[in-house]
Amino acid sequence: MAKWRFYGRRKALAELEDCLGLRRPAARALSVVKIVGRRGVGKNALLEETARRGAQGVPVVICELPSPDKGAAAACRVLALAAEAAGQGEALRNLGQRSPYHDDQSWFAHIVACLLMEGAVVALDEFHHAKGLGMEGDIKRMIDRFKSIYEPKPPGELILMGSHQQQMLSMFRCNQPLHGRAWDTVRLRQWGVRTALEMAAEHGFLAFPRRFLTLWTAYGGMPNHWERFASSQRERWRQLRDFDAWSDEAAWRAAFVKAQREQLDDEPADRYDNRSFVELAEPHREVLMHLARGRRRGYTVREFPQRMRRRDDPSLKRSLEVLSNHLELIEESHDFHGPNGRWRIADNNTRFQITLTGGRTAGMARGRRGRLDRTALQRLKTHEGAALEKLTAGWLGTSPDVDWNGQGVWQAGRADIDTLAYSGKGAERTLLVAGCKRNAGRHQPERLKLQFEELLEAAGESEEVLEIRRMPRRLLLVSPEFTTATFPDGIRDMALQLGIDPGPLAPNT
Repeated sequence: MAKWRFYGRRKALAELEDCLGLRRPAARALSVVKIVGRRGVGKNALLEETARRGAQGVPVVICELPSPDKGAAAACRVLALAAEAAGQGEALRNLGQRSPYHDDQSWFAHIVACLLMEGAVVALDEFHHAKGLGMEGDIKRMIDRFKSIYEPKPPGELILMGSHQQQMLSMFRCNQPLHGRAWDTVRLRQWGVRTALEMAAEHGFLAFPRRFLTLWTAYGGMPNHWERFASSQRERWRQLRDFDAWSDEAAWRAAFVKAQREQLDDEPADRYDNRSFVELAEPHREVLMHLARGRRRGYTVREFPQRMRRRDDPSLKRSLEVLSNHLELIEESHDFHGPNGRWRIADNNTRFQITLTGGRTAGMARGRRGRLDRTALQRLKTHEGAALEKLTAGWLGTSPDVDWNGQGVWQAGRADIDTLAYSGKGAERTLLVAGCKRNAGRHQPERLKLQFEELLEAAGESEEVLEIRRMPRRLLLVSPEFTTATFPDGIRDMALQLGIDPGPLAPNT
C-alpha cells in the first residue's frame, strides 16, 4: 500500500502562496488570510504543504482554538503547546512574566503578536470559536497595530481558519469587529474527480472498480476520510483494505457499512466531519433533511412544504443559499430545456452519512443497529447509481475538449439519460449522451437513443433545440467496469483518458 501524501490542490496552493507572499520574499507587510472550508476538507494539510514547498525554515504554528466553554485560558495553553511543537519555545520564554494587567484574551493576542515578530506563520484553527472566547476585539487591535505606519512590520503571517463556514463568514461582515481585517480568502472545496482517481490509482483502489465506486459514494472528494481508510492501523480498516481477501462483493460492503457505523459511534457528533450538517442552524438542517428523505431527483421550490415556503427568517431561499454556496451540500439541477430547477443533495458523503444516521443528526440507538445496517446496504446501491453519474459528469467536465456538461435528465420515462456534454469546437462539436449503470449488463443502447430522440421532440422548435438536433452525437455507456470492449467506458478508462495509470486490474474482478 502506498504511503499517504498530499494530492492535488494546485490552484489552492498557488492562491495561498500568493496571499502569504511566499512568492515575493521581499514582501514584509503582514498578511491576514482566511481559509474556509468544511471540516476535514484539508485546510491543515494545505497549510502544511504550502509551508513545505515555499517557506523552508519558516516555523508554522497551528493552534486549534478550544470550544468557548473551555475558556480563553485554555486557548493560551493550547497556543503555548503549539508554539513549543513548532520550535518556538525560546520565543515564548523570552516573553517574560505575564503582566497582571493582561486578561486571558489580551495575553493570547500578545503571544500571537510575539510569534509574528519572530517570523512565524501563525494559523488559528477553528477560529469561529474566537467570538465565544471573547477574543475578537483583541485580535482586531493586534492586526490594526501592525497595520499602523508607526509600528514595525512583522515578518510573520497570520492565518485564520474555520470549518463552521456560516460562523466564519459572519465574523467578517460589515457590522462585526473583524470587518476588513482579512484581505484574502482561500476557499477549499472537495477534491475533483481527477485528484480522486489519481489518489485511488496510487493506492491500488482502481484495481477493484466496483469497490472504488462504493468508497467514492461514501467519501466523495473529502480527503480526510480517504486518508483514514488508506492509512488507519485499526484491524477493521486493514481487513477492508485487503480487497484480495474478499471474494464476495456483498460481504465486503456489509463489513464496510458496519465499520462506518462503528466510527460514527466512536466520534462525538460535533467532531465527526461526515456529519458536518450538525453545524447547521435548525431551519437549514430541516431543509437538508427534507431533501435527504425525499425523492432522489429532488424538489422544485414550489414542491417544498408550505410551512418552509412561508417562513420569513430565514426564508427558504436563504436556507437554499447557505446549503449550496457555503457548504455545497445541495445543488440545483435543471431539467433539460425544462422550466424548473430541482434542488437535491449534491455531496455523496453527506447523502451516505444521512443514511447511516437514519435521517437524524444524533447516532441511532445501538439496539437498532442491525436493522439500520440492512437499510443502509439497500440504500447504498441506490446511492452508488447517483455517485456514478456524478463521477461521470466530473470526468467529462475535466476532459480538455468538453466546454459544457450537465448531470441528470429528470423527466418521466427517460431515466436512462444521466449525463450530457458538448465536446469539440465548431463543425467538430459533438453531443455526448451518457447512460450510467452499476451493472453493465443492464445497458440498453437503443432505448437510450430512443429516449433522447423523444426528449428532443418534446423540447420544442427553438434555435438551440434545432442546433442540437443537427449536432452529431455519441453514446457513452458507463459502468464501473466492462467485460467486453464494445463500450469501454469504465472507471479505469476514465483514469486512462485523464493520463492516469490505473495499474493492473485485479484477477477475477
